[in-house]
Amino acid sequence: MILGDFNCNLLEAKGNLHTTKLLSLFGEYQYKQLIEQPTRITKASESLIDHIITNMPQRICKSGVCHVSTSDHSLIYTVRRLALPRGQPRIVETRSFKNFDKGSFLNDLTEAPWDNIDGQPLIVYLSTFSTYTRRSKPDI
Repeated sequence: MILGDFNCNLLEAKGNLHTTKLLSLFGEYQYKQLIEQPTRITKASESLIDHIITNMPQRICKSGVCHVSTSDHSLIYTVRRLALPRGQPRIVETRSFKNFDKGSFLNDLTEAPWDNIDGQPLIVYLSTFSTYTRRSKPDI
């Protein structure tokens, strides 16, 4: 995107060498001028010399001219469409304990083979605990 005061009046393109060359460059590089209203207004004339130029107009939501009384140049603006990258979906598995059988679960834990905890007690504990939890409430 290129923007600024180019001093090339696009309202009177015919006969002006600089404006003709600028328009030729737009075509050659597939640029589009987004501003279509006069950007400099005096009592004697109107001109379109402030430009916003882009080769990706599909990424622009809105552009235009805002006339202010403090200058003979108007403000030009553009609103660019931003596409935020989507993150990977996060899959969360939950288990409802609404119909959890506490008695059965405690009985299973009591009868679990806890004597097989050789070397990696935390891993064995978590695996055993998870297995008996699934038995007491199997649906996810």
